[in-house]
Amino acid sequence: MKKILFKTFISTLLFTNIFCSGEKSTVKINLPTIQCGMCEDTIEKGLKKTTGISMVSVDMKNKSANVTYDIERVDVTKIEKIISDLGYMANNTIANNKAYEKLPMCCQIPVSK
Repeated sequence: MKKILFKTFISTLLFTNIFCSGEKSTVKINLPTIQCGMCEDTIEKGLKKTTGISMVSVDMKNKSANVTYDIERVDVTKIEKIISDLGYMANNTIANNKAYEKLPMCCQIPVSK
């Protein structure tokens, strides 16, 4: 009985992964306000929690991220909103001010006086 249940479970998983996963797309998001490795980590972890996002790679040197996502579950506007809600600018989407103020000082843009 256990073998039958296990085989059924595995078959269901395979079917779901093969036939029910949506079309994937990859987008480059500009992140002009990222400052350090903590920024990178915050954005990667925040996006990976989102259903439909399968891969995130933040490039500190170019201040951008490549995000692979399921187009049936998430879109670029939602990805930008998630990043904004983490406290960072994403393309032309301004950072959520309250989230930005909660970022560590090393993640905030220095203000010249």
